Amino acid sequence: MLAVPWLSAIMLAAAQLPAARCPSELFRISNNRSASVVVYEANLGTDGRLDPSEPVRATWVHTDGHREELNFLERTLAYGFEVRSDRWAGCWLVMRARPSRPIRVVEQGGCPRAVLAIAHRPALLRSIAIVAGEGLIPHVDHADLSGVELGTGAEVVERVAGGATPTGRASRPANP
Repeated sequence: MLAVPWLSAIMLAAAQLPAARCPSELFRISNNRSASVVVYEANLGTDGRLDPSEPVRATWVHTDGHREELNFLERTLAYGFEVRSDRWAGCWLVMRARPSRPIRVVEQGGCPRAVLAIAHRPALLRSIAIVAGEGLIPHVDHADLSGVELGTGAEVVERVAGGATPTGRASRPANP
């Protein structure tokens, strides 16, 4: 039977290919002052794993699909992050605006995912919707975190109050 060796060769070749393409988007941040969003994406190397030199990138995605790098102030205050390696796997994203809630980037099913406790439950982070107050100096009223609970797949949402300072910054965590 000729079909069996042919099928076996295809299956062997498929086993040597990387798993089905993973979406690069980890999560996104929107705010009530702009229709554009900041998208955080996994930067994968040729081997399909996180690039250790720059595992995550953040860019503005405008309504027309145009992408733009974050500017200095956005990287420094609002949307920037610091990457800390994890000795077991993945890395931690320590967000400049809320360093007290680091986000863990891990592989799940061969794909990179952003994991965060949302409403005290481990979840895959999908989005953060920021609601900023009016005024000369913008301040964060609150942020709505949304994701998918790891154990059940149920949608989970948490509202986080803005910080005490105009930038919403909190104190740094000890060491995630």
